[in-house]
Amino acid sequence: MSPFFDQIHAYKNQLLSEKEKDAFEKECKINPDLQKMVDHYETLQSIGLGIIDEEVRNIAKEVENPPKPKTTFRYLFWMLLSVLLLSGIYFVMKSQTKKPLQYASLYMDPSWPISRSVESDTLSDAISIGLDGNIQAAKNMIYATSLSDFEKNLWIAELFAKNEMADSTITYLPQANGTKLQRDRILYLQIISLHTLGKNEEVKKVLDNLPDDADPVYQKIYDQLKK
Repeated sequence: MSPFFDQIHAYKNQLLSEKEKDAFEKECKINPDLQKMVDHYETLQSIGLGIIDEEVRNIAKEVENPPKPKTTFRYLFWMLLSVLLLSGIYFVMKSQTKKPLQYASLYMDPSWPISRSVESDTLSDAISIGLDGNIQAAKNMIYATSLSDFEKNLWIAELFAKNEMADSTITYLPQANGTKLQRDRILYLQIISLHTLGKNEEVKKVLDNLPDDADPVYQKIYDQLKK
């Protein structure tokens, strides 16, 4: 279970810092189980409090009328029933939620333009730097090349996609109007990024409008997302 489940109470009662709140909300976007628990927090809380309130009333009555020796077992029974009820609700909700495919199982590397010669190559150097994790420096170098804006943005989007940064990938992806190879790659990156962000309706829309000659290399992934 994600550690973010422990923060639901704090989040609903505005007890998280801005940084914690942002992290929590980002997790909600990619974790439908967590979002479901947040959406039903008040319901679960009400059920739990209702059971506890009923037990408090019963205890008060029994204080006025001393219970028989076996009453302790009755308390244990109701406590166990409460735990089972709340656990049952959680697992029913969890079983009804389809877990999203993980990004790592969807992502495939492109043919990175990394030169193997000793000659200086700005794009190759930029890609190497970006793959080492310094995307900002790589982005600046790519912008300094003589490539078209279309190609610049596509390679920057590729670097963000490699680092599982779906929001930034979507931001830099150009329109799918290049060569067929570029078109299919852009559509593929768009689909897996939208899926990672939990935008399932948009994923379905793109999948339903794929060109008839779409690259079959990505078809297995598309089939998984359609299920």
